[in-house]
Amino acid sequence: MKDPLDGDRTADLYPDPIIPGEAGATVESEDEKRRRIAREKKQKQRAAAKQKKQALNTESEQEWFQQNRARLKPDELTATQEKDAYVRDLLFSMKTLKGQDEELVQIVVEFVEERGVAHLGRITKAGPETIPADWPSRPYWQQPELLAALEGEGWQTAQYVRLGLLAALPDFRVEQFLTQKVGWSWERAISLLGQRVSSRDIVSYP
Repeated sequence: MKDPLDGDRTADLYPDPIIPGEAGATVESEDEKRRRIAREKKQKQRAAAKQKKQALNTESEQEWFQQNRARLKPDELTATQEKDAYVRDLLFSMKTLKGQDEELVQIVVEFVEERGVAHLGRITKAGPETIPADWPSRPYWQQPELLAALEGEGWQTAQYVRLGLLAALPDFRVEQFLTQKVGWSWERAISLLGQRVSSRDIVSYP
């Protein structure tokens, strides 16, 4: 299985309309409001269709990421990249830990509690029938149903599969760190991740 790291949100392609009551706005009639809403809906539909077509014609995952990053505003992209850099630095510290480091453990736990996790491992809400375990090895961006299912896992996962930038720690990396490096029980680790075990011993997200 390909490690998705060995790479709910997309940019708004259109400026926000002036809303009645704001500076520079005029009173909007009901007909004008309906036309504006219909126009915005069509714009979003055209943008979505354009992005879908681009995705189908995109050969590589990196190209897919770059196309989506290009749609972000410069300051938004910078902030997103800075958060990604922090997450990757934290992952490096987790990977290279030798011995005990209670401060690092506390940072990881609090970060997970604050930001949640990206579902980049085998455990998903949708289940293996919808999101196969080998999805990182597939051109998922060219498969609308699979891409939608991945984005449905949460904003953290959606950001990664769109931009290749991490906003939260990958769930399987947290589990490995806590159980293999820190000595937590598996049950304690998956509880932090928000996973649950069914009566048939199937692990999933609620």
